[in-house]
Amino acid sequence: MSGIRKGDVPRITQKFRQLPEEIQRELQQQIRDAGPRVVNEARARVPVDLGDLKSSITLVPKGKFGWAIDVLARARRGRHRFNYGWFVEFGTSRAVKATVGRGRSRSVKLLGKNAQPFLLPAFRRVMRPVLRNIRAAIKGAVRKRSVRG
Repeated sequence: MSGIRKGDVPRITQKFRQLPEEIQRELQQQIRDAGPRVVNEARARVPVDLGDLKSSITLVPKGKFGWAIDVLARARRGRHRFNYGWFVEFGTSRAVKATVGRGRSRSVKLLGKNAQPFLLPAFRRVMRPVLRNIRAAIKGAVRKRSVRG
């Protein structure tokens, strides 16, 4: 599955706006419907110790397509608090920098933790069939337009 880079978003948005309204509505609905499924899949995959990380995976209404996923489990190291979901997702092989307090960066020692991916595999699993449905919707609309016109 190829990734989308931040610089690709304006080009994709422009292409999206060129699609007929009916296809835009179908794509938006497909993506909106996928959000809760990604959250449920991520919760099923996340490793559970105390359950804080699992309960922090939430769906947040956002943007034209309807959602974003937040993973905001916080841990405490001394008097500092930091989000640790990405440490679990990607693992650590050395001390990592975590943002603490008011944007200050401080080294937090989390040595030798293997990655335990949960969010990206959930996203991939849910989005594969969604992308197939989107491709089929676009092909169908193109066929319909070419027959009409």
